[in-house]
Amino acid sequence: MRVLLFFLGSLIPTVLDSGPTDLNEYGLKGRIKTMKSIRYATGKKVNDTWKTKEEDLYGISEYYFNEVGNIDSILGQRVFPDLVDHWTLIFTYNDILKETSVHVEDTSVSVYTWSGDKHYSTKTPIAENKYSIATTSMDEYYREYLGTYEIIEDNQTIYYETYYNFFDENGNVSKTRTVDHTNNQIRTMLYEDRIFDKKGNSIQFTLIDSASGEVKNVTKREFTYYE
Repeated sequence: MRVLLFFLGSLIPTVLDSGPTDLNEYGLKGRIKTMKSIRYATGKKVNDTWKTKEEDLYGISEYYFNEVGNIDSILGQRVFPDLVDHWTLIFTYNDILKETSVHVEDTSVSVYTWSGDKHYSTKTPIAENKYSIATTSMDEYYREYLGTYEIIEDNQTIYYETYYNFFDENGNVSKTRTVDHTNNQIRTMLYEDRIFDKKGNSIQFTLIDSASGEVKNVTKREFTYYE
């Protein structure tokens, strides 16, 4: 069940400053109500500002947070040249810990298994006899700093990777290093040219491959807050 606080008979949910909430896990600040993330495949930098084109749009995700700081639902779009694929995730919780997420369109269910309050694994069905296992580990501030992703088919691992998040002095992710154990590759992505709102959340950043210098995406965000 979700965390519900009662005072003099009134329902008073409150965001948790410390604990395994989604806001803390993703390093977000303030009492966020919604976050819309708009992702472009590339962009052009003009006078320190990244300009994007509609034809480079490839994904939109809208996150809806409750007042405790967890995600109730995500509405998403994957944009392809000839179609737009819409999807919806609905989350359930045991106290404040994620328990399941239901993919509304195909009714598949991801199950979260916790070890303490700073580590969990997520099992997600992909196809018959095929599923993924993702693990997430959080630091002392409950920010995600380490994870793994594994695809298993017919009881055999067909893909496995480990990723590490590195933080700057303000607590923002500055780079992510991914070790692809299956293909023996290492990739490092840099988060650059951040623009922040008044709460200290990134409303724009660019993801750049450190080896090639290639722009991997330009992300723009829109936030609303409870206060």
